[in-house]
Amino acid sequence: MGEFMKKTCIFILLLVTLNLFSQMVEEEWVNFYSGYLARGSEILVTDSYEDFIYTAERDGNSISTMKVNDQGEAVWTGTYGFTGTCYANPSEIKIDQDNNVYVSGFCDNWNLDVTEFIVIKYDQDGNELWASVIDYVDYIPNSNVRLDIDQQQNVYIASRYATGTTNSDYLIVKFDINGQELWNVTHDGIYNDDVPSDILVDASGNVFVVGLSEMSNDDYDILLVKYNSSGILEWEERYNAHCQYNYFYPRMILDESENICLIGMQTTEDQDDYDFAIMKYDQEGEMLWSQSLSGVYQNSWDSPKDLIIDEDGNIFILGNIQNEYSYTDMTILKYSSDGDLIWQEIYSSEYWATNNYAAAITLDIYENIYITGMIEYCFNTIKYTPEGELLWEIVWDEPDGRYDAYVRDILVQSSGDGYILGYNNYTGITLIRYTQPGFTDVGNNIIPQVQATLSNYPNPFNPSTTISFQTTNSYENVQIEIYNLKGQKVREFDVIMSGVEGESNSVTWNGTDKNSQPVSSGIYFYQLKVDGKPIAKNKCLMLK
Repeated sequence: MGEFMKKTCIFILLLVTLNLFSQMVEEEWVNFYSGYLARGSEILVTDSYEDFIYTAERDGNSISTMKVNDQGEAVWTGTYGFTGTCYANPSEIKIDQDNNVYVSGFCDNWNLDVTEFIVIKYDQDGNELWASVIDYVDYIPNSNVRLDIDQQQNVYIASRYATGTTNSDYLIVKFDINGQELWNVTHDGIYNDDVPSDILVDASGNVFVVGLSEMSNDDYDILLVKYNSSGILEWEERYNAHCQYNYFYPRMILDESENICLIGMQTTEDQDDYDFAIMKYDQEGEMLWSQSLSGVYQNSWDSPKDLIIDEDGNIFILGNIQNEYSYTDMTILKYSSDGDLIWQEIYSSEYWATNNYAAAITLDIYENIYITGMIEYCFNTIKYTPEGELLWEIVWDEPDGRYDAYVRDILVQSSGDGYILGYNNYTGITLIRYTQPGFTDVGNNIIPQVQATLSNYPNPFNPSTTISFQTTNSYENVQIEIYNLKGQKVREFDVIMSGVEGESNSVTWNGTDKNSQPVSSGIYFYQLKVDGKPIAKNKCLMLK
């Protein structure tokens, strides 16, 4: 790193440290691992007990998956090697309800002029259960393989497909629990190249794939398609974005009602002003609303990067906008479930001649917002309240001042402990663990206007547990809500209180979700709400 940027990172760190409340966030450790993180991959997850985190990286013609404990020590590493000379890359990693680990990726074999797609399944001890290879695709370099899993542990992937001289299409493949291919479909957007960028599966096994679809030379629509669980096309919807290929790939997430919320880029026909495109579709493909966001200046390069939804359906979007000096700032947007902009925060470092690159966003159990990115080549992590107030900021710089470090992902556990993942070409993968002393008191958006106690018994439990609470008064609008570690609501109970002051009230949870399907073992959070406001939270552990 140049001397100017080295001083910039140090100075920003000093400013941040002076403005923090004492001991709000601390760097616990930094570890380096050999390997390289592929661009565009999703590579940091935790298991249902929050005991371990997982990441995947490439190593020559191999894809390696690593399980790491809370001290940063590698518990196991699973390696899948492709045959021949190829360029291997992981694309995505996910964990099912039994803590099995799934990794998707690809290998570009330029000697054979072919691209191979791969899905690998490991058990929680690192034993490879199966690996399924798709080798009927022509050479399409850098084709990320997106991945999702349904409740029956069927596996779905989406990537590009082409043979001979044809343009590329969406390729969607479904595998069963043992890795056997159940069906595959290709979706042709009629015109030229179609490039999928994300895949999601709902509770009924319907498959949603979004990406870019070329209308003419370097003019792409956003294309969203829905297939049912048998691989039959239900509908497709296009959004005229005029964006260029390879600038930003659309991303999406499902809300509690399984509406599809997605982000992308859009521009004018002459492609001189790039803006955020934000939209929501229902299950029938009807657009419920759409919004666009332009930066402060016209003819600027403004692009979304990541999104997440809270328990009320509010959508948080992280991205980049250009400032008056043509440098890049980070921005966070909070939209209501109806598409109304609630607030926007713009982060710009103290030095005007500095780029601030957004990477990833997540929420903690109190719905505080964490974003990570880079100030030039320094890792920068920031915490905001749900109302958009900055709580703290911490910057990490490579100790030897190298200038090719990149931050990629962020994960925050229920304890408030956070992990930042990045890499550089010299030291390989970088994993940083931060802790938040006094986490339950920092940024907690639960205001105890109602005095209440909340607990469950037995805990741990199997197959059911009783959640009990007491309040100082009796209320009419009372709910108990249960969430998994991803912040997804799995069950809700309306409670009719006894009406006797100080008397205990309770509900029994039998370990099933809102569709009466058994949930996985692991940690769950439950909260008491009165008149729509959270009053108390606690957690429980389900064992199998």
